[in-house]
Amino acid sequence: MGLSNTAWLCLRTLVRTLSDVVAVQFALRGLGVEGYGVYSSVTGVAAALLFLDGTLSVTGQRFLAARMVAGKESFLVAFRTLFFMALAISALVVVCGETFAAAFVRTRLAFPAGAEGAAMLVFHLSVGIMVLRLLLTPMSAALMAAERMRALAGLSLVEAAVSLSAAAIVCLRGFSSPVDYAALTLVGAAIVLFAYGACCGRKTGLPRSSGEFDIGYLREQGGFFAWMSSAAVANMLKYHGVCSLLGVYAGTSLSATWSMSMKAGFGLYAVAGCVQTAFFPRSVKLWESGDRRGFASVASVTFWLALSATALCASPFLFAPDISLRLCFGGDLPPQATAFMRCVALHFVIDAMKCPVHSAVLSTGKVSLYQSVDSLIMVSGFVLAWVALAVGLPAWTSVACVTATNALSFAFRFAYMSKATGISAREFITAAF
Repeated sequence: MGLSNTAWLCLRTLVRTLSDVVAVQFALRGLGVEGYGVYSSVTGVAAALLFLDGTLSVTGQRFLAARMVAGKESFLVAFRTLFFMALAISALVVVCGETFAAAFVRTRLAFPAGAEGAAMLVFHLSVGIMVLRLLLTPMSAALMAAERMRALAGLSLVEAAVSLSAAAIVCLRGFSSPVDYAALTLVGAAIVLFAYGACCGRKTGLPRSSGEFDIGYLREQGGFFAWMSSAAVANMLKYHGVCSLLGVYAGTSLSATWSMSMKAGFGLYAVAGCVQTAFFPRSVKLWESGDRRGFASVASVTFWLALSATALCASPFLFAPDISLRLCFGGDLPPQATAFMRCVALHFVIDAMKCPVHSAVLSTGKVSLYQSVDSLIMVSGFVLAWVALAVGLPAWTSVACVTATNALSFAFRFAYMSKATGISAREFITAAF
């Protein structure tokens, strides 16, 4: 089941990636460099408001999978509670988007003469797109909790068709403005939301059930979400914060090196992410049902699959980074790209080991102390990178600082997981065999 789910999620990731690449090519052709620049800069600000989406998704997967063990009625109440949280976060996104973020777009972003009005309209439409994507999260989490990965892969085809259709239409005469593209994307997001709702109802039976909102579930899920949000903030500092530091202390060319290396790194980690997502619902259900041996086996299998896949993909970037980067991005490489890429590849190999351990801890629901300490460790990577750059060390040492604290984070997570679950290091490593 887990391997089949992983395969479907990998297919989903592949379809999304390819459709995104082709959609960008269509949009660039239809809008032109200037028009696409306006669209991407404005929507980038709106997308920053969505940084809690991943946290909401993990929260939903954990509690919906746990409630499935308790029965369908309990599952429904947990889903309604999660949907209420999505509505609350959506309201927060609208308020922050139409005040602080809108002011930033108006006063800080530079647009071509006469494009200011269109840019603001694109921004308002983009906020609507973000809200629709947030409302989709509970449905996606419900399908994952029910281990309906095949359905999710099918829905990715709908998403790809909608995205490509919107991008292709802007190539037509009369629809080639950033506002047109944003409006088409908003319509597409509404279609995708409807498709997820219909599929979620058919695969999980939610619309045919009855249930009520439960304040106790809200308190439980809200607490878990709040602690997980600290990790989202720490990760934002670790990835985007270090990129900004490089721009300040080392110049935009080295900031570009970081961005390019991280894009390659996230590509390396894609398979490990699919493995983690595929096995996580099963891990939660085994923990909730008290099957400790099965839980240890799933955790161990996830660990070895994620590590093997990532290490295999990372090897060319560790041992031949110049050739690998040129094959991926082409052209001349920015300064210090080799050193950056080696550190980033090692960073994501460590991440591949961390995340199965992380999933095991999240399955228990005991995250308050765990997330507090782990977030501090991740933030320390940002602080050390700041110090390294401020005292004049080579730019690549900032990435080395982040990688070193990532290794420390793994050591902490493993020790905490062993204590929280009662699984020894030996059992965790060997249970898969």
